[in-house]
Amino acid sequence: SPVNVGASIISAANPHMKYVDLAQKGYVILDVDQQRTKGHWVYVSSVSSAEYTVSETDALITISGQNFLRPESALSTSDLNPIPSSLSLQLYPNPTDGVINLKIGTAKDAMLFFELYDVMGRQLTSSVLGTKGAGEHRTSIDMATYPAGLYMVRLLNGDSEATSALFFRD
Repeated sequence: SPVNVGASIISAANPHMKYVDLAQKGYVILDVDQQRTKGHWVYVSSVSSAEYTVSETDALITISGQNFLRPESALSTSDLNPIPSSLSLQLYPNPTDGVINLKIGTAKDAMLFFELYDVMGRQLTSSVLGTKGAGEHRTSIDMATYPAGLYMVRLLNGDSEATSALFFRD
């Protein structure tokens, strides 16, 4: 059928794509956190009528540091227990129109690094925040040289990282 041929062409041209379905209509619900990404497909019987039925697939999941999907039902209890991070990050005010404040929590003494990325994933700046002791620390970053937009802030301490989205407005 034409649908199967289309899916085959898309899969052949994009080997990284693991699932292509051009026959069913619906959407994917993603649940993402620092430890795992989980998704399941929701299909609707009709997109042209207010009367429709819904069916869902079993969830597929990948754990941080792994590069494969598996059914959620195949996970063990140890897979689902999150590994505590030794680093935390809060940004405020967010959105901001100037200086952004970082509230950093560290569980141990560590050298901290700050990175700023644009929405295309390009690193705009990086800086060394210095060695900080265990506890809570605060610092500020001036956003005045950047255009309004959405950014990603990444904080690293050698073995952990914390990320947060930042919206800068004029």
